[in-house]
Amino acid sequence: MKLSINKNFQKGFIKGGIPIILLALLLIGVVVFIFYNIKPSSPAPPAPPPTAAAVKTQVLSSPEQENAYGDKLLQTTPKYAITYIAEDDFILVTLLSSPISEARKAAEEELLQKSGNNLEGLCALKVDVAAPIDVVRDTGEIVENPNKLNICK
Repeated sequence: MKLSINKNFQKGFIKGGIPIILLALLLIGVVVFIFYNIKPSSPAPPAPPPTAAAVKTQVLSSPEQENAYGDKLLQTTPKYAITYIAEDDFILVTLLSSPISEARKAAEEELLQKSGNNLEGLCALKVDVAAPIDVVRDTGEIVENPNKLNICK
């Protein structure tokens, strides 16, 4: 018995089959290309530390008192007072007791805590450190590095 293929079937297969086969091969090629070019996801980079402006906002967020000029008393203890002076945009650390070095260390630790332990942002702020004349006279100590915090190297 001789198998014969209908001529119309053969023509239809050739006309319609080749584009389908080419489309299938193209689809397989695209899937393989995408699969081999997918890079494994890397973890997101860590968030950058807050800027000095963000740290300043955080430090100034909960003052004990504020006056009409925008000055803010941030913290006051028997050893020190920390005040934000709005007109000149700086933080004033006033050392109120001796030894001055201990009062300064306590004040700087408080500022660091208020900054969210962001030393880099805190050190970018303008800070002045001073002591009243009676504290300086009674102890004979002077305020070293009055224009920056000692924790900022």
